[in-house]
Amino acid sequence: MSGVFGALASVATAVAAQATARTLKKVAWTALAAVFILIGITFAAAAGYDALVIALGPRTAKLISAGVFVLVGLIIYVSANYGGRTRRRPAETGDATTAAVAFAMGLLSGLGRRR
Repeated sequence: MSGVFGALASVATAVAAQATARTLKKVAWTALAAVFILIGITFAAAAGYDALVIALGPRTAKLISAGVFVLVGLIIYVSANYGGRTRRRPAETGDATTAAVAFAMGLLSGLGRRR
């Protein structure tokens, strides 16, 4: 009976390792994309500031830029904290192999205790 548990445990470990590797890869690519997006936003803000300096002067350009950033920050803050109710998310579908292994381990555990 312990051979079956060992096999099931090794399958469960392999599935968990694959899921962890996929998740870490996705997090790394998402972080890299976020860095490039932030660099793009920075250059866009700098170009917008330069255009405002040419059109309106440095003091007005600074005030407009500061106001826009404060306004965007407040909008993000309010939208993140809006609504006291928590939204119910649908249950995530797990890997079928993991569910099958968990079921088999529980079944074999129950059968092993019968005498």
